[in-house]
Amino acid sequence: SGGGKDRIAHAIIGAHDGGVFCLLPVDDGTVLSGGGKDRRIIAWDQSFQQTGEEYELPETAGPVRSLARAEVTEDETPGSRSSVLFVGTTRNSILEGSLSTGFRDIIKGHCDELWGLAVHPSLDRFLTAGYDKMVSFWDATTHDVVWSAPVADEAQSADIHPSGSVVVVGLRTGRWVAFDA
Repeated sequence: SGGGKDRIAHAIIGAHDGGVFCLLPVDDGTVLSGGGKDRRIIAWDQSFQQTGEEYELPETAGPVRSLARAEVTEDETPGSRSSVLFVGTTRNSILEGSLSTGFRDIIKGHCDELWGLAVHPSLDRFLTAGYDKMVSFWDATTHDVVWSAPVADEAQSADIHPSGSVVVVGLRTGRWVAFDA
């Protein structure tokens, strides 16, 4: 019979805690898997064994939803190219990097309704807070996240003290929390 029609050749049991959200075959025969619940990216060799290379995304990034790879030019030198891994997450973030060097946010956003928004009184910065239980402090010039932090409940309001040193976030449960800006 034809290849792969009605027979499973290999099954990896317990590859991730929870679902496997994405798989990415790599040119050298390695397969990268992205787990939802465990936020890990794991490299598997051609024998379907873990290579030992893996990376766990920070909780603020959220679970891995998708993986993509691209060849990028590193500098002005002709033929100077390297492989970069892009990770899409369930919290509307895209990270760039590798399993060996780690990842950095290139796009970060809220994944539920945005309720709180405040502008810093003296810096080009602003604060956002939302129903995704995340608070983020942004650089208005570069659009980069300066810091972000999870909160226990959905956020409904946010403000920055006139001194600019403290931010406060009101939660749906009737509580509020304060962070150093």
